[in-house]
Amino acid sequence: MPLTGDQNARHAKSWIARRGIMIDRLDSMRVFVTALNEGSLARAAQRLRRSPD
Repeated sequence: MPLTGDQNARHAKSWIARRGIMIDRLDSMRVFVTALNEGSLARAAQRLRRSPD
């Protein structure tokens, strides 16, 4: 049974939200690994060109 317009829109929003969470997790892992490699979060932030906000 095909999705209606409303169901399709909800499905698309849900997929985008999950994808955003996945990207956030990957980014967090990248920061964590960089902090391990650099020895501190401050140096990781410098390496990744992030502000301390």
